[in-house]
Amino acid sequence: MSVQTQAQGTKSAAVLTMGTLASGAYIVSNAIDLTAVIPLALTIESEATPGTTAAGNLQVVIFALWSLDGTNYSTPAAPAVATEPQMHFLGTIPVAGTALSRVEIPLQDIRGRYMKLVAKNDCGVALASGQCFTAAWTGVST
Repeated sequence: MSVQTQAQGTKSAAVLTMGTLASGAYIVSNAIDLTAVIPLALTIESEATPGTTAAGNLQVVIFALWSLDGTNYSTPAAPAVATEPQMHFLGTIPVAGTALSRVEIPLQDIRGRYMKLVAKNDCGVALASGQCFTAAWTGVST
């Protein structure tokens, strides 16, 4: 009888690069195609470095947009404060000072075959850098 286990794939190249994202601004990734592996879950590694000492809410907020066909996504293409309730909240990167902050966000509620990540800089200052990566969890039969 075969045994079913889960295996985490390798870390992807950056799927979202935030660059010097201004305070209060949003950035949307290109489509992330999940059809090749049909993951059971994803780990999203997100990191950000403030350009100067962070002030205000001290966070970068990460959301997801979902699509079944790769064309029609779950919210408008230009995220804004007014459309945040329509986006799937994933988590936050807490930032303080000017040091790099990194978090792993577990995602087990996969709602489509394609996704886009959205980052909102809510740390009060422009970022010096920031990126998101993914690693898929798949089923393995042995």
